[in-house]
Amino acid sequence: MAQWNLLDLMQHVCRTAKLFVAGNGQGSPCLDLRRVPDTLADATVGADLVILEGMGRSIITNFPTKFK
Repeated sequence: MAQWNLLDLMQHVCRTAKLFVAGNGQGSPCLDLRRVPDTLADATVGADLVILEGMGRSIITNFPTKFK
């Protein structure tokens, strides 16, 4: 396997659509996973990893959330 530097790796995964940024469609800093848009929920199907960037309050808010 070839050696990748971080910038080259990020550019590669973005070009091949293996990594992308999606908005959550919410206006508050506290992400409510019960109310994410269908397009965002659909984009996570089959994902190995979903990264939520923000203030960290989504973990507290969504701790009891049950996923399908």
